[in-house]
Amino acid sequence: MATYKLTVTNNGVEETHEVKVTIADLARFDILRNRNGYPSQEEAQYLFMILVSYCSLVRTGIVASTVKPDDFINTVVNLEPEESEDVEPSKS
Repeated sequence: MATYKLTVTNNGVEETHEVKVTIADLARFDILRNRNGYPSQEEAQYLFMILVSYCSLVRTGIVASTVKPDDFINTVVNLEPEESEDVEPSKS
């Protein structure tokens, strides 16, 4: 799954989180997208990454479940996808 480095600002203080996305976060994104009328991943890649990060941070308790997705979006300062390491297929 994807990993992002996400920087948010809370009361003028920047916080950076390493976000590890799970399948549960992707499923929660689908629910949010349908419920709130957000565009698909293909139509809005940055919005997708921010919302999937939001789902992960809520799941892990870093962000309170009472924080609305649109309010969370307004706190995002930076988002960087982590580089994935290429794994060579095993030769058996």
